[in-house]
Amino acid sequence: MESERRYILTLLSFAAAFAIGVYVLVWPNYRAASSLKSDIAALRGKLDTIGTQTATVEKLAKEISDAQGEMDRRFKIIPESPDVSGLMS
Repeated sequence: MESERRYILTLLSFAAAFAIGVYVLVWPNYRAASSLKSDIAALRGKLDTIGTQTATVEKLAKEISDAQGEMDRRFKIIPESPDVSGLMS
């Protein structure tokens, strides 16, 4: 009878120590990990937005370059000094 009581008290002590250990060590880290996961998701969303904006900027830069080339092809550059003989030929 005494040994059973000692066995039960030992098990309860280990269970209590385990519960306190979980509460002190595991639970705060679990909450911190959950918070970090939500922060990671938000940052990934921002990163996707930045990637989309970068692609848009690159596309617009190419369009500007193409437009500049088209303008150079369509319009002759006006010389700074009048060259009448060059204009006639």
